[in-house]
Amino acid sequence: FHVVKVDDIMRDLDLRRTPRKKAAARDGDLLDACAGKTYAIVTMGCQMNAADSERLEGGLLGLGLTEAEDADDANVVVLNTCSIREHAETKVYSHVGPQAKRKRNGEDVTIVVAGCVAQQEGARLLRRAPEVDVVMGPQYANRLADVLEGAMLRGEQVEATSASYGALDHAAGATPRRGSAVAAWVTVAHGCNERCTYCVVPNTRGVEQSRSPEDILAEIDDLGRRGYRECTLLGQNVDAYGRDMKPRRRFSDLLEAVADVARTRDMRVRFVTSHPRYITDSVVDVVAKHTDVLMPVFHMPAQSGDDDVLKLMGRGYTAERYLRVIAKIRSALPDATISGDFIVGCPGESDAAFEKTLKLMDSVEFDACMTAAYSPRPGTPMAHWDGASAAFEALGVDLTRSTTVDGARTAVRGAFRAKAEARLSDKRDGLDDDSWDGVVKAKAEALAALDRADAAPASAFHALAGVGPAQCPDEVKEERLRRINERANAHAKKRSERYLGRVEPVLVESRNTRAPTQVVGRTRGNKLVFFEGGLDLVGTVVDCRIVEANTFSLVGERTS
Repeated sequence: FHVVKVDDIMRDLDLRRTPRKKAAARDGDLLDACAGKTYAIVTMGCQMNAADSERLEGGLLGLGLTEAEDADDANVVVLNTCSIREHAETKVYSHVGPQAKRKRNGEDVTIVVAGCVAQQEGARLLRRAPEVDVVMGPQYANRLADVLEGAMLRGEQVEATSASYGALDHAAGATPRRGSAVAAWVTVAHGCNERCTYCVVPNTRGVEQSRSPEDILAEIDDLGRRGYRECTLLGQNVDAYGRDMKPRRRFSDLLEAVADVARTRDMRVRFVTSHPRYITDSVVDVVAKHTDVLMPVFHMPAQSGDDDVLKLMGRGYTAERYLRVIAKIRSALPDATISGDFIVGCPGESDAAFEKTLKLMDSVEFDACMTAAYSPRPGTPMAHWDGASAAFEALGVDLTRSTTVDGARTAVRGAFRAKAEARLSDKRDGLDDDSWDGVVKAKAEALAALDRADAAPASAFHALAGVGPAQCPDEVKEERLRRINERANAHAKKRSERYLGRVEPVLVESRNTRAPTQVVGRTRGNKLVFFEGGLDLVGTVVDCRIVEANTFSLVGERTS
């Protein structure tokens, strides 16, 4: 028999290269072009970007470059970008500006814009900032050398943003340069298949692609052999791991296997980010079964505590479902650390809806929360919402029953005709002249909204996803953000205080840069602990009695 392993990913790099005028080709190969040169990496955004930057940096080191002492003097500058927040694009261009000026002044500098803004902007970025040499999406983080070749040898502008390129081929890239010698990121899945109406991630990181268990376990085993004491499994929706595979696999099964490997290497394991729609009882049960290596920590974004808002967001669960998951975690792991994400001020979030979010927070009492005021992101339906949904409601048209724009037009005209016939037959449906004028206006607004939907670029979202409630005023967003942060901080402080007097095993990660006589590490529950100690403790587990509890950190005294 022959056993054949088939990796279902596209390996063709699919690069778009544009020759520059007056660009002179260099002699030699890419290693020659990189000899004696320096690099700098600027990382923005989430843990996924941090992991990507480690791979990007490994690629640069593999080409013989060395890290520059000053980023402003580097020969290769990589901006690894994030597009989650408002003004993300402006932030990128502000970073590009000084490097572009260096290039215009004749300095030898190669400018690479990587990550989610690069994927989102693509060729537009190259046109707006022609000094940029490379734009590359996050799926190319493992193949930086291949992407750089045209730019550094032939002076080409290179666009690497093909959504079909497979991101899983970690073995093809250079060894990542880890940001820590104690704790490491291990990506288990790339991309996201969700269609949250506010979120740009599916447009920038592509579809879900799960790495094979064999590759993941081999990476963790290698980390353990090299002395790493902790790893964090990364995925946009980590609990959805394996659903793109044939046969389908379960994240809980992967956790079981990871626990077995990590135990042999005396490692701790964490994972992020859990999705309330996909996390299962079996995941919680596996963590409870292997608490010696699987840390009792769950980061599970709620985003809102109101079902109507969650539906507008396209989250696929209710507040009740979220709380059921929390109850399961608390039952199996009473001391578990639970953190969440919330967005306030989304279109359609009423005062009552916001109060429900605060009520959910009170029910859970999170150890930590990431909060943000809603900001429109390019290419997302919610960014285009302008209140047109109210026109459909006035006509009694339920858009969720329509699958096409034409179908919605038919429903609007039918509803208007029914109201007109009722009025003409003197049934009037309770409509006075002013009310009837409102119906006529609603019809016009609804049809105009459908015309806009028809003219919108094709996307992976529902054809009518661009129709929604009005945007929330900035002053309302700011006030809600202030209130939710106040509530989140109060809960976090209360949760920290439960540690007072306890003796906690703390994995020491580094020196405290603000107090050189101290080191900092993490409890099993992911709380930072500062205590007196030397660098000889880095990478060891030290028992500490907690003597001070702050909102986001603890202070301890060594007992061992």
